[in-house]
Formats: sequence, C-alpha cells, structure tokens
Amino acid sequence: MSSFGKPQAISAKVASTLHEQGHHKLLDDLHQGVRTFDVRLKDHRMGIALPKHMPNQISLFFDGRNRAEPTQLHLDNLPVPRNFWSYNANNGVLSWHFKDGHGKTQSGHLTALNGGSSLQGSLLDEDTQYGVQGVLAPITYLCSVASDTGAFVTGTPPALQLHYDTNDDRWKSANWIEKALDFTYQIKGQVIVGQPTYNIVASFKDEQTGTSWKPEDLTMLCVMDANSNFTFHLNQGAPAADDRSSLPAPQNSIKTVFPYMMQFHLENASMNLVGAMLTESDSQLGTVLGVKGVFQNPSIKGYYGLTDDSGNEKLISVHDGQLHIDHQPVATSAVKGSQLLYHSLSDAQQKATGLPA
Repeated sequence: MSSFGKPQAISAKVASTLHEQGHHKLLDDLHQGVRTFDVRLKDHRMGIALPKHMPNQISLFFDGRNRAEPTQLHLDNLPVPRNFWSYNANNGVLSWHFKDGHGKTQSGHLTALNGGSSLQGSLLDEDTQYGVQGVLAPITYLCSVASDTGAFVTGTPPALQLHYDTNDDRWKSANWIEKALDFTYQIKGQVIVGQPTYNIVASFKDEQTGTSWKPEDLTMLCVMDANSNFTFHLNQGAPAADDRSSLPAPQNSIKTVFPYMMQFHLENASMNLVGAMLTESDSQLGTVLGVKGVFQNPSIKGYYGLTDDSGNEKLISVHDGQLHIDHQPVATSAVKGSQLLYHSLSDAQQKATGLPA
C-alpha cells in the first residue's frame, strides 16, 4: 500500500535506494481517510498574522487503501474543486489557485515533509506571500483507568520503568473507571535523526472533573517510535492539580489522572492504546494505573449525503469532532471512537437533516 508523503520511485535503480520506514504505517493508521494540518506562520513576530479569510486548516482526503495521492482538498470547511488544485506524488508538492467568493486570489504551494507528518511552503493572498508550515492536527484517545490491574513501576528516577500485562487476570478483572481521561497528542513533524521516531506534544483532560493540563514542551520527554510505543515522562515540576475527591464512588477512588510518567502501545491499527501511567509521585511510592483508550477518529470529517424515508437528499457535515447543520456546530454532538453521537436536535435541525432528535 502506498503512503502519503513517501517519495515515489521513478526507476528500479532509484527504488533500490528507498528504505521502508515504519513511521509511514503509523501515520497511515492514525489518519486513514483524512490528514488535517493546522496552519501556522513560520514568522511569529509581533503584528504578523494570516488574514482571517485564509485557511487555518488544510485537510487532504484519501479514497480506499491507496494513500499516495489525496482525492479531495478542503481549506477549513471549504471543499476545493478538483480542477483548482493538484498534488505531485513524485515530489510531494501540493498546490492550489482560485478566486474566492470575494474575488480575491487564493493560492498555496506546500511540500509534504517527514513522512507526510508536516507541510511547508507558502500561501499567497493577492500580492502578499506568507511562509507557513502545516502540522498534523492532534489525536485524542478517550481513556479508562484502573488501579488494580497488576501494573507496577521499577527503577529509580530518572530511570523508572512501567510494567503491565494485558493477559494478567488482574488486568482482565480490574475495576475500570470508564471515560476518565482525554489524552491528546500532536506530532510535531520532527523525526529524530537516524530513527523513525517522532517528538510529540501531549495534553490531558480529566473528563470527570473538567480539569485540563498541558505540560510545557521543555518540561517533558514525549516520543513515539515506529513500532507505536509511546513514552511520556515529566522531567520538571509536577502535574497540574486534579482534585477528584468530590466525585461519586467509584470515580473518587482514583486521586488523579494526570501522570508523571506514561507508557503505552497502540494496537488494532492504532485504534486503541493500552499501557500504564505513574501518578501522585515520580518514584516507586507513586500509584500505577492501568490505562486503555479508544481514539477519536480524525477521518470522520467532511460532508455526508443522507436520504430520508421519502427519498429526499439531505446534507450534513462533520468538522472539529462535531456535527454541523446549516454550517453551524451542534453543541450536543461529538465524535467518540469511530461514532458520531448527538442528542436533542431542534425541530429545525431535524427537518434540515431528516435525523431523529
């Protein structure tokens, strides 16, 4: 299976020099149908910003198992007609050129880098050119945790090691606290030299208290290798306070879901994570929690046609993990795993989509 951002050989001689790298499979697993890139200016000096009508996100859609070339391009929520954009799989260059609804020229020229984990190039707004980079949008896993899985920690700081066994009877019979933690990470697009290993930015949200924590980049080690093994270790300071004492039982049996250390492995084509995390103390005195999660599928995105019982065609869209109706997000909707869930649609929303309340 071909991968996005992977150089396409033009001869047998050239092909012999290209080595298979595991990170292509990792990214293909995580972004199976869509790769969405957050657009950032290269120059962050005061007073410089992209105009509001220019895209903050670039989404590339892929049909079937061939992910070498995208078949759709969306700028934010705007689908770009196919004759106004192109992608060259030989050199990884994505380009588009058209006039928007205000008659202004929109143009982009970006190159896929680091196994398709980032884009780099320029956007043109009339006569002004902006140097930009695109970073893959964050991935979120909704996680359950348990303190009685048999997971444990060995060693001394800074060489602690977490251990867990999903075949252990204690893991299988553990009292799991469901939907306790949102774990989010973003690939920074930097491959460590000589290794197909990515630097990662991570953040955490306690789903049951609503408390969020995003460690500063320089305070943590956060990497994932090509075999989908993830390591997070806070090397400065302590996690944010996360008081769960007022939660009902059994949720309050877990004092915090913010770790000093976390190790897990992605499995089932990266749909699930399983692992352990060390909380309360960065030592063997800490509490080790088993953790398992399901990812919020980033490929549930774009426009979908629906047909009601009378054969009438309706249109809905999904953006930023929410259902949109008439270009407005539905606050009571969310992507959970590979499902789009919603409730309490208004009469107008039901009429517009044919969906039940």
